[in-house]
Amino acid sequence: MLPTVHQREGLSLLTPLLVLFVTSTFLFKFYFSPLSALPEGLGEGEGNFPVALNVRGEERGIYFLHPGAKLSTLLKFVGLNAFLAEEIPLSPGDKVFIEMEGCVRLGRMDTSSLLALGIPLDINRVQKEDLLLLRGVGEKTAQAILDLRKQKGRIKDISELLEVRGIGEKKLEELRKDLAVSP
Repeated sequence: MLPTVHQREGLSLLTPLLVLFVTSTFLFKFYFSPLSALPEGLGEGEGNFPVALNVRGEERGIYFLHPGAKLSTLLKFVGLNAFLAEEIPLSPGDKVFIEMEGCVRLGRMDTSSLLALGIPLDINRVQKEDLLLLRGVGEKTAQAILDLRKQKGRIKDISELLEVRGIGEKKLEELRKDLAVSP
């Protein structure tokens, strides 16, 4: 038996409403969850550190994790399958990329995000463009820092930057806020 004209019209009105309901429920879950619903290990607070999330090319924001938090904490919060919830430790400035179901990789936030969040850059990994974002560092100083690093092979302590012409104690103290030596 075929549906009547009135039934088809009713169905054509009901379908968009159902799609709107499902979509809004999905969006509410990911974007408007109350902070009180945050699982242990997630949320802003003293000592917590930022981690960015990108799902299938879409930036999902920055989450603040408790020290010692694992990848599983973040993945469970955003509603991803448990089999993705590996016990990989996360660090300040990490960026989690979820390409497709079952494919997770770790990277780093971009330099401007790291600096805006107060996360020091690793002096042994920075590029000239990164150094140019630092206050008081111009073309010549940035190049001199890179030359020093190349000459030494690796900078072991930030105080080695005193060997760069134009960097004195005062500028070094400013640079300590934005640069660090990773182990």
